[in-house]
Amino acid sequence: MIILNTTSNENVLAELGKRIRAARIDTPLTQRELADHAGVSLKTLSNIENGHDSNVSSLLSVLRSLGLLANADVLVPVAVTRPSEIANMGHSRQRAISPSKRPVTTDAWKWGDEQ
Repeated sequence: MIILNTTSNENVLAELGKRIRAARIDTPLTQRELADHAGVSLKTLSNIENGHDSNVSSLLSVLRSLGLLANADVLVPVAVTRPSEIANMGHSRQRAISPSKRPVTTDAWKWGDEQ
């Protein structure tokens, strides 16, 4: 199943539980072994695998024990600074000056070879 923005929380939890169970079986670990290694109760691990609500900390411990915690980085990517933000850092925007407000010079312009 592909998890989309429109997928209900219940279905997302059920899908994550199935994936965690499959990863545990592939390891291969029993529920008791994984629960002990992750530092969670057997009931908590069972709840996670069955798609029931669980503590985020417990979920992270289980993912870490399965070697899957690095995948959590994809859930919330690191914010990237946009080029427009870099361009505006520390610089205030200079507005164009209308011709009527430009400073008037009293010296007439010369080519440089004139005296």
